[in-house]
Amino acid sequence: IFSALGFLSPAKRGFLLMAELLFYVLMGVVSGYVTARLYKTFKGKAWQKATVCTAMGFPGLSFLVFFSMDLMAWAAQSTDAVPFTTILVLLVLWFGISSPLVFLGAYFGYKQEPLEFP
Repeated sequence: IFSALGFLSPAKRGFLLMAELLFYVLMGVVSGYVTARLYKTFKGKAWQKATVCTAMGFPGLSFLVFFSMDLMAWAAQSTDAVPFTTILVLLVLWFGISSPLVFLGAYFGYKQEPLEFP
């Protein structure tokens, strides 16, 4: 959408990918909030475990697949292998920004009343 409106140029591929990654990281607040509200609605007891699973589940699986494929590229001495510093940046984005935002969203979600079904 941003590219179609002219905010991001498709000619600069790195900017579009970085904007998508940043948008995903910032959506951690929404993810934590929705998890907390739904978990509270279904009367869950281990809310800490649900929040940790939200923060680590999908990103962890994605990173594991990405890193294992990158290790294979490193072993084959491919030029397509992602540099180690880029992997460290991804880890900082995940643990330094995304995960705390999930917990922040969960904090506000657990303070709300549970959803009521009609």
